Amino acid sequence: GNLPAAASLPFIRHTSFSMYSATYGRPLLVAACLVFVMADSTAQTAPRVAGPPVALTRAEDGPFTHPRWSPDGSRLAFTSVGFAGLWVVDAPGTTGASDPRPITDAPSAGFGYSWSPDGSSLLTRISNDETGRRRHAVRLFDATNGGTTELAPFRPSIASLPEFAAGTPDVALVAGGEVETFRTGLPEAAAKTGRADRIFLLDDGRPVLANAFTGSTRQLDLFAGETLINAATSPDGRRVVFEVVGSNVFVIDLDDETTEPVDIGRGNRPQWSPEGEWIVYMRTDDDGERFTSSDLVAVRIDGRAELRLTDTPDRLEMNPSWSPDGTRLAYDDLADGIVYLLPISR
Repeated sequence: GNLPAAASLPFIRHTSFSMYSATYGRPLLVAACLVFVMADSTAQTAPRVAGPPVALTRAEDGPFTHPRWSPDGSRLAFTSVGFAGLWVVDAPGTTGASDPRPITDAPSAGFGYSWSPDGSSLLTRISNDETGRRRHAVRLFDATNGGTTELAPFRPSIASLPEFAAGTPDVALVAGGEVETFRTGLPEAAAKTGRADRIFLLDDGRPVLANAFTGSTRQLDLFAGETLINAATSPDGRRVVFEVVGSNVFVIDLDDETTEPVDIGRGNRPQWSPEGEWIVYMRTDDDGERFTSSDLVAVRIDGRAELRLTDTPDRLEMNPSWSPDGTRLAYDDLADGIVYLLPISR
């Protein structure tokens, strides 16, 4: 129909946007209508798909899943089915694409792993079930040669995932309600983010703020009786995004704990854009036994704008990770076990 020009509208929420068809061919115009919200720079800064996805790995080498960019964007790490092991590959446009290099075959190494702030190592919690009871250890793996540094030896199950403390080389986790910190000896990052006295951790699904200096913790009064998962702190350390099991994805402001969590919709495995204004996650459907659909969605942190980046009924795009320069999304496709890079423009 006849729509007024965008310039004549007092506020805009979603603008028209393009995404790629199931065959990754020509861009399809999916939305031509304008939905209303507060006027700001959304139209200028919203992420846009800039081309078809490019395969980073080969099906015969995988399947691979859960890719994560190194802090400088020169490499990607990923794991395999069941979070077994870790691999690293050079990102195209740096030294050129290369075969994935195995870093470790440790069980559960790919579950909740993270890059060190200087990009030299991968931090993870590994598991051992040989005794019939699950035991965990915390280790650092050199991202080039797989060299191992043990931070915490195997012990009864550790409910918390280890985290680097606000961009420092120190590692923190919560065990038995108390903070444990480990000095890794790694170099400092070029720029620290956040505060080491305010590290957001999940202790068996409950949110706590940990102080790496004093070892104290404070449980946050959020979603009492619910389980939180897949938490990620924003690049500036001010906000945290997480899932509530059986519910939606939420954003909280650590600088103002009096504000209510912002509901940004249904999704899984949220990750931040480099500037911290957008979040990308996967939105899935299943039939109780298997995934029937999965696409990538970008949402502004106030929940006022949502952009569907893929719409591919025959693909299962999952586990997105935004490159540090904001120009690419890495994700894996459950349909073929390949890691892809999706070009993004702003």
